[in-house]
Amino acid sequence: MTINKMTIYSYFVNRVRSCLHLVLCFSPVGEAFRQRLRMFPSLVNCTTIDWFSEWPVEALTSVARSFCADLELDSSGANGGAGGRSRDDLLNGVLAACVHIHQSVEAKSKQYYAELRRYNYVTPTSYLELLNTFLRLLAEKRSEVSAAKKRLEGGLDKLTSTAAQVEVMQHELQELQPVLAATAKEVEDMMHVITHDKEEAAETKKIVEQQEREANEQAAAAKAIADDAQKDLDAALPALDAAVASLKNLSRNDVVEVRSLQNPPGGVKVVMEATCIMFDEKPKMKDDPNNMGKKVPDYWEASKKLLNDATKFLESLLSYDKDNIPEATIKKIEPYINREDFTPEAVSKVSKACTSICMWVRAMYLYHTVALGVSTWQLLSSNVYKAPVYTVGSVFTASGSCCNGLQQRFFTR
Repeated sequence: MTINKMTIYSYFVNRVRSCLHLVLCFSPVGEAFRQRLRMFPSLVNCTTIDWFSEWPVEALTSVARSFCADLELDSSGANGGAGGRSRDDLLNGVLAACVHIHQSVEAKSKQYYAELRRYNYVTPTSYLELLNTFLRLLAEKRSEVSAAKKRLEGGLDKLTSTAAQVEVMQHELQELQPVLAATAKEVEDMMHVITHDKEEAAETKKIVEQQEREANEQAAAAKAIADDAQKDLDAALPALDAAVASLKNLSRNDVVEVRSLQNPPGGVKVVMEATCIMFDEKPKMKDDPNNMGKKVPDYWEASKKLLNDATKFLESLLSYDKDNIPEATIKKIEPYINREDFTPEAVSKVSKACTSICMWVRAMYLYHTVALGVSTWQLLSSNVYKAPVYTVGSVFTASGSCCNGLQQRFFTR
């Protein structure tokens, strides 16, 4: 025989064909097995078929034992466990039960086929599922029983603790009986004193009613003063709300756009000057181009510094302390309020952001002016309220002094 590549390859194929054995395992359950045989007839023609139908008892027991090798079976108990049986006896009982269940299903499947001519396949997989189901249910039931045991123990502990507390409280109650009897006697004596004080209070009530009428008349006058002040304040609040709403509509880009101006329009400069004054930003003094040798304030550098952080600038406008504006700042702002180019209509022609800032400055000025008037009215109103309140209070104090003394004696026991 000539030795070449083809001869060697043919020899290799023959050796593989004679020595290679393939084992295919199929389950007879369902239509899948029948469909495969139809599609691949060589599974019948070119194979040796071995049918493994039933496992012997030894195989079933061996498989179950391997599954239950780590199973914990508690053989301890009050009477020596489950009837005094050892763990091996319990395990053998479990294995016998699993084998019996599986074999009984196989027997009933044969009876089912004999009577109805229909198959019910019981495969090794069914037995494995039986073992897995048993182990899973055992773990679940053990968990449920353990939780119930813990709840029962917790309930018993609570009952024991409650019983001990009740016993302590009963003992304390017995000790307090003499104190309660003495307190009841004191209460009876106090009732007599209170009855006498009620008669004195009735006389005092007449005096109080007269002074109450006088106080109500003065309170009505004070309320009229407060209403007038509130009207002025209500007139200023819409302008303040509109300015705040306009500021909230501004974006960071609007403020950045104002800061980026190299040669800002006059309306922008006026608004930012007023804003710097409100925040007490100092201007930079520069030469006056129209008057040699004279310095004029330039707020644009201070404005750019103020606008450096757009987000922080907007937050400072919204959180401005409008109730404590210095009077010096108001005097500096007042000339801007009277200018014709310092109005939202005029500023809106050059900048959206400066329009909102202009509204804010005017609203702060208006709020301060009205709030100053309101505080004056409140001072006058408080002077009106003080006299009647003190008069009525002094009468009640005189009439109730005795009752207060009794209450202190009673409640400090």
